[in-house]
Amino acid sequence: MQTRRLIALASFLAVASLTCAGAALAQSTIAAAVARPVSLPEIAIGSPTAPVTIVEYSSMSCPHCAAFGLNVFPMLQSKYIDTGKVRFVFREFPLDIKAAAASMRAR
Repeated sequence: MQTRRLIALASFLAVASLTCAGAALAQSTIAAAVARPVSLPEIAIGSPTAPVTIVEYSSMSCPHCAAFGLNVFPMLQSKYIDTGKVRFVFREFPLDIKAAAASMRAR
């Protein structure tokens, strides 16, 4: 009985480690895809040599994006962007026609 349990446990651990390795590979692939520039021009502030880059996708008609811009971004800018710890990249992601029109008008 003990041998069967050990074999089952070893099999489970092998599958779990392969799953974790696959998830890490998928995550690094996603990170590389997000870091690639897109067709719309992006707006970046902060040091280009900062150790951390934050990429924000935002829509002008999204209330959550507006709350981030009003409540979180000023703190992020003062503590991390202005001190050279973070480079912040803004990419537009219009969720509806009004946001797309506002984006074109703002540019």
